[in-house]
Amino acid sequence: MTTQPRPEQIHRAGVLARRNAKQFFNDAKALMAAKSYGHAYGMMVLAEEEAAKALIFHGLADGLLRNPEWLALATRKHEAKHATVAVTVMMRLMLFFMFGLAPHESMRAKRKRWLREGTVPGSIQIFYRNFQQAAQDIPGTIETIADMLEELSQLGQLQGRREKGFFVDLNESGEASGPHQFSLADCRKQMRLVAARLAAADDWMGSPKISFRRRVSLTNVDAHTRSKIASLEAFLFGQKGKNAVLEWLSSDSPKDLVKQIREFAADESKVAKVRSVVEQMQAQLPAI
Repeated sequence: MTTQPRPEQIHRAGVLARRNAKQFFNDAKALMAAKSYGHAYGMMVLAEEEAAKALIFHGLADGLLRNPEWLALATRKHEAKHATVAVTVMMRLMLFFMFGLAPHESMRAKRKRWLREGTVPGSIQIFYRNFQQAAQDIPGTIETIADMLEELSQLGQLQGRREKGFFVDLNESGEASGPHQFSLADCRKQMRLVAARLAAADDWMGSPKISFRRRVSLTNVDAHTRSKIASLEAFLFGQKGKNAVLEWLSSDSPKDLVKQIREFAADESKVAKVRSVVEQMQAQLPAI
């Protein structure tokens, strides 16, 4: 019978998984330089899997997550780790809405830019500026949202892409598939996405130098929030929730949603209505 690891041990595993994710990412860069594009792509998927594992480990060690089934997801199920990567995409989408964070921009880079521009991080000035920028380019804002949701639609394919990056096989039509099918352009595009996701995971988890005791004290939540988290865990590991996220990511639903959003952005009459609403909201905002 396997002994249940202590929180301190899980915390240590989380720190090591973060380090390993960064090493996979650096290895991918070296493989790209050697023009081994399929293997580089596979390494980038491994980097994401390790970052997702670190997210789960830290959530468990810090006491934010409490269902022991999370450990099975972190250590055994690759597809579940790809679903966990969705957390980093949703975080970046939220940061885009709140702070105007570009899809491939880290919070650290954004904070440095705010300071250069004379904007105080955490001030209402940030919200005002982001709102004004979004109002000036409604179609661009909608397209950015579509781009990030398109990332979600691709997460369900990561396992297959990883296998294809490493191994030669025969596809359904009898043709050889494998690392030879990946290009420099494929790797460059994926590297930008993975870099942004790893940065988002770091923003979520905080500095790896924070001690275990300090992390636990920082993640104490009130009873209401704890109840909400427990309800989410009960759903995810219950009969109805089992594989629900994985099935959604693997289905055509995310792609259909992205298509609808892009069609909306291309419809000038619909964009004009959104622009009108945004301008009315702008007019009601107090001057700063």
